[in-house]
Amino acid sequence: MNQEGSIHAEVHLPAKVAAKGGRMRAFFKKGPAQDFSFTTRVRMNLHTVSWFGLCCTMGYAGAVQANGAAYLLAFMTGALGVMSYVYARANLRGLEVRVGAAPVQLAGKGEVLPVELRASYGHAPCGIEVILVGAPESSFVEEVVNGQPVRLHLRMPPAGQPLRLLLRSAYPLGLLKAQRLVNVELTRHAVPAASGDLALPQGTVLSSGSDGRSGGYSPPSREGDDFAGVREWQPGDSPRHIDWRAVARGRPLMVKTWAKGTSEAVAMDWETLPLPVAERAGQMVRWIQMCEQQGLSYSLKLPGQEISAGQGESHARRCLAALAELHAGGATSAETPQSARVPASYERRIGVPRGPLGLLSAVLFMTVLPLQDLVAVPVLVLFFLSLSYRSLIARPLKHRWLPLSVTALGVAGLYFTQGDLLSMEAGIALLIVLSGGKMLESRSPHDFQVMAMIGWFLCLCGLLADQSIGRAVLMFGAYALITGCMVRFRRGVVGWKIPARQTTRLLLQALPMVVILFVIFPRVSLDSLVRLGSRRTTVTGIPTSLDPGKVLQIAKNTERAFRVEFPEGVIPSNNQRYWRCVVLWDCWGLSWNRGLGLSYGPRIRQAEAGDIRQTITLEPHGQTWLPALDYPVYGTDGRADLTLHAERLLSAHEPVRKQRRLNVLSRPQLVWEPLPESHRLAALQVPRDFSVNLRSLAEQWRQASANDQQVVEAGLNYLRTQGFKYTMEPGTYLGPGALEEFVLRRRIGFCEHFSAAFASLMRAAGVPSRVIMGYQGGEMSMTGTHLIVRQSDAHSWTEVWLEGAGWTRIDPTAVLAPGRVNQGLQSFMLGGEEELERQRDTWWWQIRERTELFWDQVNDQWYQVISFDEESQFGWLSWLGVSGAQQVYLLLGSFFIVLLLLGILNLWLRRPARDTDAWRLAWERLCRHLEGLGMPARRANEGPQAYALRIASERPQVMELAQQYAESRYGTKAASLTAFKKAVRLLR
Repeated sequence: MNQEGSIHAEVHLPAKVAAKGGRMRAFFKKGPAQDFSFTTRVRMNLHTVSWFGLCCTMGYAGAVQANGAAYLLAFMTGALGVMSYVYARANLRGLEVRVGAAPVQLAGKGEVLPVELRASYGHAPCGIEVILVGAPESSFVEEVVNGQPVRLHLRMPPAGQPLRLLLRSAYPLGLLKAQRLVNVELTRHAVPAASGDLALPQGTVLSSGSDGRSGGYSPPSREGDDFAGVREWQPGDSPRHIDWRAVARGRPLMVKTWAKGTSEAVAMDWETLPLPVAERAGQMVRWIQMCEQQGLSYSLKLPGQEISAGQGESHARRCLAALAELHAGGATSAETPQSARVPASYERRIGVPRGPLGLLSAVLFMTVLPLQDLVAVPVLVLFFLSLSYRSLIARPLKHRWLPLSVTALGVAGLYFTQGDLLSMEAGIALLIVLSGGKMLESRSPHDFQVMAMIGWFLCLCGLLADQSIGRAVLMFGAYALITGCMVRFRRGVVGWKIPARQTTRLLLQALPMVVILFVIFPRVSLDSLVRLGSRRTTVTGIPTSLDPGKVLQIAKNTERAFRVEFPEGVIPSNNQRYWRCVVLWDCWGLSWNRGLGLSYGPRIRQAEAGDIRQTITLEPHGQTWLPALDYPVYGTDGRADLTLHAERLLSAHEPVRKQRRLNVLSRPQLVWEPLPESHRLAALQVPRDFSVNLRSLAEQWRQASANDQQVVEAGLNYLRTQGFKYTMEPGTYLGPGALEEFVLRRRIGFCEHFSAAFASLMRAAGVPSRVIMGYQGGEMSMTGTHLIVRQSDAHSWTEVWLEGAGWTRIDPTAVLAPGRVNQGLQSFMLGGEEELERQRDTWWWQIRERTELFWDQVNDQWYQVISFDEESQFGWLSWLGVSGAQQVYLLLGSFFIVLLLLGILNLWLRRPARDTDAWRLAWERLCRHLEGLGMPARRANEGPQAYALRIASERPQVMELAQQYAESRYGTKAASLTAFKKAVRLLR
């Protein structure tokens, strides 16, 4: 096969086969009736549309949220899609098709056409359906390995239709479908159906010379048999009977035959058959079948033709063809063509084994489980039950209304638990509910392909919420396993090793394309769409309002909030590490809101003695606040100055959706400035329904104090002496009376309760106050070069305005639980510094601490890679000297590189098939070596011994090597291949 769609007939397979020319088209076509006028065509389907939509969605998410992991996922999905086109096309073009000379009548199958498939490229074609158009069924071939042809017997379509061989494949991922049509120019005679009930005619005794050579049957060689000669090789003959010595001398394939001296054959004579002429052909077909089943030789005598005795497939085919030609009503394949229907595709007809089904179910649940902070628990439970049912039962629900009922139940539960079906979180939950219903009704690989595509999208959802190294490994691992399930559906092979190997090869081949696109593909600016996609699926870290329990909930999270380096080596003590994030002005008892919006504050660029410089690497949190050590006076992100408010807060212009690096200058003590009257009024407002008892308490403090400083001292002394307790299990405070319940009755709480209550009482006593939210403390890293501030360090405190001092930090928690501020929350919860030191001396503590710090280092390195954005791309291009390159050129360069890599992949897939015959390779190496020594080249039709004899006068030792080669490859005596190669190397 040297051209696409053209097949050369051979001596033993003389059928003419051709394919009509045509160019590749990708199109949608509906309906099973098809007009085949192409050679190899790659067609799109609905999975192609899903793939394109996924690529766009992933790219959009990466653009609007500056999510490097989403970009990687988009490039990986795109690379697999375009590679699927190359694979799909090469999968069918790499096939050499050989068709039998005539149909064959097989018991139980009727009339069939022998077809042989060979791999003509180094790539092994996989997952191929072979169909005779118009036939009721197809054959599926898992793989055509080089050097191992696959032989099929395809049932013939009804008479009157042209023979068209259709090859169809959705390999490797089902994103595209490839089809190839081969028109078989074969004269087709209608073989009569077997009929009649006459007994076999009596046999005729044959002499040893009448062994039926022409019939093609040679009984196997046995001891005592007489050698009867040789005949030409025919398909079906055993390789044991071939005269390999003659082949080694360059002669045609000949088969040795034996006879016992006499044999008996069934003689079938058309003229003597006591039946009407119309029934004779059917009776002879029945006799031929009986003889083949009983192992009897038989001869056939027809008007104008006589076939001598024989047996075997080729003899039966010859006799049936003669009967078909004689039988009236024969039809040929060249009759008027008509539209023919083909069977439904393989992936729509078969079921899915329990193994791949269970793996896909487990991976889907593993992908959904990290989304538990976005999806209601009942939705996860319903999805888990749906997956478990299909994994254990492996059969879809019979009644369609059951999956619909489950889906409706999930949607109703989603509405009552979340109350909204239009948010991003609700959309993800709704997709999970629909996936559970789809899982219950899925029947075939085509249905589960939909589930696999949904799994790819859920991987994206997991990365939108968190792109840390742990989450990335989990989601990309799930992505690879889902891809493996898609490959397994296309191949149909039993087991996991072969699909796993092919999936690994696919992902590794896509990796260079993904890396190059990640670096050079232009980061698209989607300013007009950012507003639509700027809402993150989760918001982490310090909130912009304070309600009882909010800070406590954050403090239970041990994830990293940011890391801090001190370029000048000045690291403040733990009780001075107050990281300012949010200032709250609007008082509602224990609840506080952002309230007053202040103007910008003056920036101080020049550092003074005592100022502290910090380099803060902030994790994405979806809000605009930026942390800084009390009190920031200047900040920059390297590109521009950060916004600094008059209340000494740093903020970003847009939500922090990626890791950011900040340079901040802080001053522990600010110069006193007068408080504007509007700010004073805002800092003294209390709710109208403020408790009368609390007002009375605050009035007592005011009346017993000469100034605001003494009022503050009175409030702190009240906290010390009235049995207040700091705890991480304060219970719930709800309603308008929450503040009074906390201050006058229960008196147990977390830092947020004390700071909010103290600030509210200070306002009632006439002292301007506000609540500050941020972080307190920090843990030294393993390398000792920076601090790690975690979400568990979340804290809130109070600031009061004192005449002559300005805004002054007052931390009620430091009064009640000084260990929390001096040693950190972890030390406090363990019972003090001594207990903490005792715990740190244990081996498990040290291992855990080192593991956590090491993981932080790994995350830092990962974020350095994944945060490759437009600025990083600009710097990289500047380093290459092409900083002025426009985005359009980067886009064109990306397309060029993709096409180049696809061309290389196409060449690799179409590489010549590797010769697996080690002895023949060794012989060819010997021939090339002899040519290098000046010997004449071996002729194309010259056997090894004949060639050795021709050059024996100059290289007599070649005779022995030729003899070793002939005996090892064709005979029964095998020499050592290693010794043969060594002798070739030593030949001079």
